Amino acid sequence: RRRPIRPNVVLYESFAGNGMLCNPEAIFRRLRAEPEFAHLRHVWVLRSKRENRAVVREFRHDRSVRFVRPRSWGYYRALATSGYLINNATFPIEFGKRDGQIYLNTWHGTPLKAMGYDVPRGRLATRNVVRNLVAADYLLAPNDATESMYLSSYRMAGIFGGSVVRSGTPRIDHQFADAGH
Repeated sequence: RRRPIRPNVVLYESFAGNGMLCNPEAIFRRLRAEPEFAHLRHVWVLRSKRENRAVVREFRHDRSVRFVRPRSWGYYRALATSGYLINNATFPIEFGKRDGQIYLNTWHGTPLKAMGYDVPRGRLATRNVVRNLVAADYLLAPNDATESMYLSSYRMAGIFGGSVVRSGTPRIDHQFADAGH
């Protein structure tokens, strides 16, 4: 945390490092496709390079993309110094967003079940989610159910200081864009 923030670095984490997946992957691929963002460097959190062989192979010669393991020294360094943070779930309890970082939480689906404080005895399990949501600068909400989850189920109404972005879902929008729609 004593190192300077690197404004041209984007850290992506999807499902605690399970892979290059979901909304973070769609955002990553779109940024890489746009010439105006060619200056960005990308750090992906991957729990296992072996289980993500195809992705590692795809970017093995690309110096603008690197991979870190969750909770490794490289992970904590990237988490503390990346200018942009994109996650579809939550960063670990050790995470503390710094001034100068921009955090986008995309979530990972439409919540059609009880979430957060709406889950019986869910208060303890909700702690780190609430911390992450409060830290985010932007929460992606493609529909009323997702916005309600943030503001009601996680009790963010009145305390969330960022912006709820009412927009599509990057991973779904990406599929339509690829299909030529």
